[in-house]
Amino acid sequence: MRLVCLHGNSSSPAVFNDLRDVFEDVHTITFPGHGGDFSSNPESDYSLDELRAFAIRHIPQDEPFLLIGNSLGGHIAIEVTPQLKNCVGLVFFASPPLKRPLNIEEAFMPTDILGIFLEADYTQEVIENAMKEIAVNEKVWPLLLSDFKNTDPKFREILGKSILNGELMDEIKILEKLSVPAYVIHGKQDPTPNIDYIKKLKGINKIFQIDQCGHYASIEAPKKFNDIIKQIIQEVEND
Repeated sequence: MRLVCLHGNSSSPAVFNDLRDVFEDVHTITFPGHGGDFSSNPESDYSLDELRAFAIRHIPQDEPFLLIGNSLGGHIAIEVTPQLKNCVGLVFFASPPLKRPLNIEEAFMPTDILGIFLEADYTQEVIENAMKEIAVNEKVWPLLLSDFKNTDPKFREILGKSILNGELMDEIKILEKLSVPAYVIHGKQDPTPNIDYIKKLKGINKIFQIDQCGHYASIEAPKKFNDIIKQIIQEVEND
């Protein structure tokens, strides 16, 4: 089965590289403002409306696929799934679904890390410390730091404004009405999502938790992550 993967804010498709060692058909999308590709029209190209539209335009829908999203990519995945053809399941991690009015304090744990990903510029020391806190596996820190630096600082700034302006959709309502199964993968040491909040939500078929793992489960614990994806594929194929 095809896997379509959406990366997070100030990240890159590289967080899904380990999937390619196990699965033959992995399709990744690079969001605007990432990978050194900075927009000349950032206010438009980095808006949440455009990110949703961008995802829909670039997700191949010619055959059944499992949609996987990390962090911001998970939020976008939730919001676009109802508009996709041939999507047979949704997986998101480090993306606690939000509602309107915005309930960030309920969905996320109290941490300063979120602010770093929603403002433009930081010192090298601040970024390095953030990566060490958000990811348990030190082997992934250089990649995370590189991805952060290769992201347009304006992207974080505009994204932060968009979220605070209420431009995210009501993901709770979307999940409750979703016609395909939804799964959560949670790194137990991820300092951002409130897992107790997630456990109470309707519309989630199953929650998988990975110990000694932070915000980027797909690269911090690739074997466990890939085994979970295998299990999910079996479930959706047999549904």
